[in-house]
Amino acid sequence: MNIEQIASHAEINDVIEVSLAMYLLQEERPGRFKSDLAFNSQLVRRVRSLAPCNTAEYIDYKTGRTKRVYRDAKPRTIAIVAHVLKETFGVAGLTVSRLERSELSKHRQELAALHAALGDLH
Repeated sequence: MNIEQIASHAEINDVIEVSLAMYLLQEERPGRFKSDLAFNSQLVRRVRSLAPCNTAEYIDYKTGRTKRVYRDAKPRTIAIVAHVLKETFGVAGLTVSRLERSELSKHRQELAALHAALGDLH
Protein backbone atom coordinates (compact mmCIF):
# COMPACT_ATOMS: atom_id res chain seq x y z
CA MET A 1 0.00 0.00 0.00
CA ASN A 2 1.43 3.34 -0.94
CA ILE A 3 0.84 6.86 0.29
CA GLU A 4 -1.73 7.63 -2.41
CA GLN A 5 -3.87 4.71 -1.29
CA ILE A 6 -3.76 5.86 2.32
CA ALA A 7 -4.63 9.40 1.23
CA SER A 8 -7.57 8.25 -0.87
CA HIS A 9 -9.08 6.07 1.89
CA ALA A 10 -8.25 7.80 5.18
CA GLU A 11 -9.55 11.09 6.50
CA ILE A 12 -6.77 13.66 6.87
CA ASN A 13 -7.89 14.61 10.38
CA ASP A 14 -7.60 10.98 11.42
CA VAL A 15 -4.08 10.75 9.97
CA ILE A 16 -3.09 13.92 11.85
CA GLU A 17 -4.61 12.70 15.14
CA VAL A 18 -3.01 9.27 14.92
CA SER A 19 0.39 10.68 13.99
CA LEU A 20 0.38 13.23 16.80
CA ALA A 21 -0.90 10.60 19.24
CA MET A 22 2.04 8.38 18.35
CA TYR A 23 4.43 11.21 19.22
CA LEU A 24 2.60 11.73 22.51
CA LEU A 25 2.92 8.02 23.25
CA GLN A 26 6.61 8.08 22.45
CA GLU A 27 7.13 11.05 24.78
CA GLU A 28 4.99 9.63 27.57
CA ARG A 29 6.38 6.10 27.42
CA PRO A 30 9.84 6.22 25.85
CA GLY A 31 10.57 2.58 26.69
CA ARG A 32 7.59 1.48 24.62
CA PHE A 33 9.65 1.79 21.43
CA LYS A 34 13.00 0.06 21.60
CA SER A 35 14.40 2.02 18.65
CA ASP A 36 13.58 4.61 16.03
CA LEU A 37 12.85 1.77 13.63
CA ALA A 38 10.28 0.36 16.08
CA PHE A 39 8.63 3.78 16.38
CA ASN A 40 8.63 4.21 12.60
CA SER A 41 7.06 0.79 12.12
CA GLN A 42 4.28 1.47 14.61
CA LEU A 43 3.68 4.97 13.25
CA VAL A 44 3.23 3.58 9.75
CA ARG A 45 1.19 0.63 11.00
CA ARG A 46 -1.25 2.89 12.86
CA VAL A 47 -1.66 5.26 9.92
CA ARG A 48 -2.09 2.37 7.49
CA SER A 49 -4.78 0.91 9.76
CA LEU A 50 -6.96 3.93 8.94
CA ALA A 51 -7.33 2.74 5.35
CA PRO A 52 -9.70 -0.21 4.86
CA CYS A 53 -7.65 -1.50 1.93
CA ASN A 54 -4.93 -2.30 4.48
CA THR A 55 -6.84 -5.37 5.64
CA ALA A 56 -7.84 -8.69 4.20
CA GLU A 57 -10.57 -11.05 5.32
CA TYR A 58 -10.81 -14.80 5.23
CA ILE A 59 -13.18 -17.40 6.55
CA ASP A 60 -11.92 -19.66 9.30
CA TYR A 61 -13.69 -22.88 8.39
CA LYS A 62 -13.07 -24.40 11.82
CA THR A 63 -15.07 -21.69 13.58
CA GLY A 64 -17.20 -20.53 10.66
CA ARG A 65 -16.25 -16.93 11.34
CA THR A 66 -14.77 -14.29 9.12
CA LYS A 67 -11.41 -13.08 10.36
CA ARG A 68 -9.67 -9.83 9.55
CA VAL A 69 -5.92 -9.66 9.18
CA TYR A 70 -3.66 -6.69 8.60
CA ARG A 71 -1.20 -6.86 5.77
CA ASP A 72 2.37 -6.13 6.77
CA ALA A 73 4.23 -3.54 4.77
CA LYS A 74 7.65 -4.20 3.32
CA PRO A 75 10.57 -2.63 5.21
CA ARG A 76 11.27 -0.24 2.33
CA THR A 77 7.64 0.86 2.29
CA ILE A 78 7.75 1.45 6.04
CA ALA A 79 10.90 3.54 5.66
CA ILE A 80 9.41 5.69 2.89
CA VAL A 81 6.03 6.25 4.55
CA ALA A 82 7.67 6.89 7.94
CA HIS A 83 9.95 9.47 6.34
CA VAL A 84 6.97 11.29 4.81
CA LEU A 85 4.99 11.18 8.06
CA LYS A 86 7.94 12.34 10.18
CA GLU A 87 8.75 15.16 7.75
CA THR A 88 5.10 16.22 7.82
CA PHE A 89 4.20 15.76 11.49
CA GLY A 90 7.52 15.43 13.33
CA VAL A 91 7.94 19.02 14.47
CA ALA A 92 4.24 19.32 15.31
CA GLY A 93 4.32 16.01 17.17
CA LEU A 94 7.32 16.99 19.26
CA THR A 95 5.81 20.42 19.96
CA VAL A 96 2.48 18.95 21.04
CA SER A 97 4.18 16.40 23.28
CA ARG A 98 6.31 19.11 24.94
CA LEU A 99 3.23 21.29 25.48
CA GLU A 100 1.38 18.32 26.94
CA ARG A 101 4.26 17.58 29.30
CA SER A 102 4.42 21.24 30.35
CA GLU A 103 0.67 21.33 30.96
CA LEU A 104 0.84 18.15 33.03
CA SER A 105 3.68 19.57 35.11
CA LYS A 106 1.73 22.77 35.73
CA HIS A 107 -1.34 20.76 36.72
CA ARG A 108 0.70 18.68 39.17
CA GLN A 109 2.17 21.84 40.74
CA GLU A 110 -1.30 23.32 41.14
CA LEU A 111 -2.51 20.10 42.77
CA ALA A 112 0.47 20.06 45.13
CA ALA A 113 -0.19 23.69 46.09
CA LEU A 114 -3.86 22.87 46.71
CA HIS A 115 -2.94 19.89 48.91
CA ALA A 116 -0.45 22.04 50.82
CA ALA A 117 -3.09 24.74 51.34
CA LEU A 118 -5.62 22.18 52.53
CA GLY A 119 -3.01 20.72 54.86
CA ASP A 120 -2.36 24.15 56.35
CA LEU A 121 -6.06 24.46 57.20
CA HIS A 122 -5.90 21.45 59.50
